[in-house]
Parts: sequence; C-alpha cells; structure tokens
Amino acid sequence: MNPSAHLAAVLVGTDPLYAGGVDWAVVLIDLIKVLVVFGALMVSVMLMIWFERKVISDMQARIGPNRAGPFGLLQSMADGIKLFFKEDLLPERADRLRAVNQVLAQDRFKPLVRGETPEGNLDLVTLCHNEDYVGELRHIAPTSGMIYIDGDTSMSPGTWEAVMRGVGGAVAATDAVMSGKHNNAFVAVRPPGHHAETSTPMGFCFFDNVAIAARHAQQKHGIARAAVVDFDVHHGNGTQEIFWADKSVMYCSTHQMPLFPGTGARGERGEHDNIVNAPLASEDGGAKFRAAFESVILPQLTKFSPELILISAGFDAHYRDPLASLNLKAEDFDWVTRKLMELADRTAGGRIVSVLEGGYDLQGLRESVAAHVGALMGAESRPNTSV
Repeated sequence: MNPSAHLAAVLVGTDPLYAGGVDWAVVLIDLIKVLVVFGALMVSVMLMIWFERKVISDMQARIGPNRAGPFGLLQSMADGIKLFFKEDLLPERADRLRAVNQVLAQDRFKPLVRGETPEGNLDLVTLCHNEDYVGELRHIAPTSGMIYIDGDTSMSPGTWEAVMRGVGGAVAATDAVMSGKHNNAFVAVRPPGHHAETSTPMGFCFFDNVAIAARHAQQKHGIARAAVVDFDVHHGNGTQEIFWADKSVMYCSTHQMPLFPGTGARGERGEHDNIVNAPLASEDGGAKFRAAFESVILPQLTKFSPELILISAGFDAHYRDPLASLNLKAEDFDWVTRKLMELADRTAGGRIVSVLEGGYDLQGLRESVAAHVGALMGAESRPNTSV
C-alpha cells in the first residue's frame, strides 16, 4: 500500500484499514517508511543543489561571472550547458559563418574581392605545431559521429577539412597581401585557432591559423618582424606559447581576466620582451579597452615596427556575447581596426591580415564584423579582400 495513503489515514482517520481500532505497530512501520522516503527525497534535493552550485562555480571560473544577477540563472551557464547537448547550439557553430556572410552580403560591401579558402597542407601546419601532434590529430579525426577531446573541443567528420581551410585561408590571404595584390584581408573561417598550443588543442582550437600565417610570411616573404594583435575576449595562450621565445614576432593581447584560459597576466612578457598583455576586468567597456591600446599596446608595437600585422579578430568582447562580459560595442572594433591601420601604414606598408577568432552572439558578430571590415575597406589605394 502507498505509504503516503497510510500517512493520510493516520492524520484524518479515514483509512478503512484502521476501522474499529488502531494497529500501532502498522502505523509505526508506515511512518518509518514515509520518513525513509522523505529522507531520500531530501538527500536527492540537496545533491541536486550541490551539483547545480558546482556547475555554476565551474562555469564562472571558465567563462565569466554571473551576468544575470544574484537570483537569476547564469546566462554563461546556460550557454555552457548547450555545449554538452545539441550540436547546432554550440557556441562555436556553423551559424557563425552564415552570420558573417549575411552581413558581408550588404550593398556597402560589394567592392570586396571574395574567394573561397583553400585547404592548407601539413607542411604549413608544422611551421608551428609538433609533427607527432598533427599526425595524431589527423589519425583520430572521425569519419562519422563526434569525438570529444575536452569539454570545449570536439571533432566531427567535417572538422579536419574545416581546420585545414582555416590554415589555408590565413596563408592565402597573407600571400595576397605580401604580393601587393591587396592592402589587407579578412579571413572568415572557423573553428578559431589562437588557443591551440604547439602540441595541445583546446578552447575550440586545433591549429593556430594566425601563428602559422606569421611564420609563413617570414619563411616565404622574408618578413623580419611580424606582429600578432589579439583583441578576442579570451587570451590567446596558444599564440603566446608559440612565440614566447621568438624575438622576431611580437604578440599583443587585450582580454578579460580572470577568464578562460587563465593566462595573459601583465607580467607574462616572453623571453625577449616580445609578449605584451593588457588584461581587462569584467565590465571595463570601451573606454578602458581603448586606453589599454593607447597606453600599452600601440607604443610597444610602434617600437617593434612590424613589417606585417596579423589580427586575431575575436568579437566575443561584444556586450551581447554570452561567454564574457567586457561589454565592447561595434564602434570599439572600428576604432581599434583604424588604429592598427594607421600603424601598419607607418611601419608595414599598410599590410594587415585579419583572421576570425571568437564571437558567439550572432547579432553581435554581425555588427562587429561589419565595423571591422568596413574600417579595413578604408584603405582604398588597392582592392581589399574578404576570403
């Protein structure tokens, strides 16, 4: 018999079982059963609360603070949970490129010269990545289904081609700019690359497209000094690791801190003082972002005098983005792009190659790409390109 029914009978005296007298032993047993069930339910609730708090804590540590108020559901937690369920809801998803193509189809972008990104080759990849790592990644790439390398980074049957097109696109754009065919180029590819270290994929990233393009420019075009400027909201730990001991490449980054991947402190400067980190706090916004460039990054770049500037163009610092809370606006990306163009005009013959990194709110991504590419189109002496 249902224990809850027995409890009701005890309370209201209506269960026929007890008509004509009360069997207190049965009542006691029923009460014990009810208490056991109630206790199990309470333990389950407590475990669920503990688990929820742990998930929230982990998500806060990885992708930013609670932006929904102390009693609201973490937006960042919700986006993180999507990572483990429906593929088309992943933050890093094909809709990102569709959003970019959609905004660049507007009439104001008709002057752009467009092309499809070619696939890169393994010789290019090993300019920055360990040969054994590259071979193993190629070996485990699935022909069906999906494999998870870590909580953020997964491979499907199309991943290998996508990452090789990211490499090929960055290199092809670099060749076009270095040859003088174009002043600058914007490469719209996914997945991003700046978290990929020499032998470690992470944070959606497998190969560091921008780092590979920089090394390629040095080897093929004789560039003595290349600079990588990264304004993605997450620090480009991979690019920093690759160029840590390379005095011919300067890596500069603004990023939110603390935030994934946990690197990018101001004191991380590289073996040759060639790493420039300008971390920003949650909610710092456009004014402090611009101040970091004006007071820290641009002066160091000017002293370095790069012959080519490559941009890790992450747009997840936009205020709409679910994975962080730096709160930039489209006009901030326009501003920083124009500042880098001014520097490139002085030291690099105007040569800039920009490669898409993060940006996970589709509307924010559209606004930011439009501002960034619109600024790049200001260099009108030769046609620009969007690859």
